[in-house]
Amino acid sequence: MDFKQRLVISYIWELPFGKGKQGWRDALIGGWQLSGVTSFQSGIPLVITVPNAAPFPGLSSRAVRLRSGALSEGQTRDHWFDTDAFRLPDAFTLGNDSRTQPDLRGPGLRNFNVSLSRRISFTEKIRLQFRVEAQNLFNRAQLDNPVGSKNSADFGRIISGGNPRLIQLGLRLTF
Repeated sequence: MDFKQRLVISYIWELPFGKGKQGWRDALIGGWQLSGVTSFQSGIPLVITVPNAAPFPGLSSRAVRLRSGALSEGQTRDHWFDTDAFRLPDAFTLGNDSRTQPDLRGPGLRNFNVSLSRRISFTEKIRLQFRVEAQNLFNRAQLDNPVGSKNSADFGRIISGGNPRLIQLGLRLTF
């Protein structure tokens, strides 16, 4: 994939409270750990597709690009790029557009997957771990690329997205 920018941060942090304390404080609030993977990335170049108008085997048509499809401002889910910048090729022609659009990119990603866990030791061999895991912690819309088919009524619109926040709990007994 062609990501212009991508940053992935992985972390584990043993929370400082309760650790090393004597008695009830350590038993009550000690042993917590925060971990996660945070990702930031730019979108990938868009692909504009058209019905094949070329009579040549093994070749397929591309759109005719009239100008840059980039919007100077006002990018929305219903209007991600200038759809009037592209038209269908004439019959028996290939079109003039590139395979991907270097100046048109899909939505980027900002995602936080986080886990909070606690270890409790009953004896040297018997331990219990409690976990709370959250994928897409802040429930940010993870939008898919806009529809790139010039023949579609949804051309230039983002009609789907994925991965809403997911929280799960876990309990693990080791003996």
